[in-house]
Amino acid sequence: MKVTPGLKRWFFIHFIADLLIALPLIFLTARTLVFFGFLPENLVLARILGAGLLGIGGASLFTRGKKQYEIMLILKMVWSVSAIIILIWGILETGNYWLWLFVAMFVAFLSAWIYYETRK
Repeated sequence: MKVTPGLKRWFFIHFIADLLIALPLIFLTARTLVFFGFLPENLVLARILGAGLLGIGGASLFTRGKKQYEIMLILKMVWSVSAIIILIWGILETGNYWLWLFVAMFVAFLSAWIYYETRK
């Protein structure tokens, strides 16, 4: 696998996206949940999600070397596919159409990850 400037750029974009979602989930938890149409019932769980996003995004920022990029690319593909399925499930169960915004974001990232994975 060749680590191209484009792949590095996508990893940085992923870091920024994760950061923009993680920080409000961690520090403005109730407001963020209400904004996106969720009840602020389990703030700890939402903060754990924020911490997970921060971890994945942080790993994106600090990824170095071909092998690390290959491993992170697999992680990002699994994360994206599972998130898309869970988000669509959530839309069907709750009718919360804000979730389509996140589906679109994950589809965009998944498309980038598949593109770079198939260029090996």
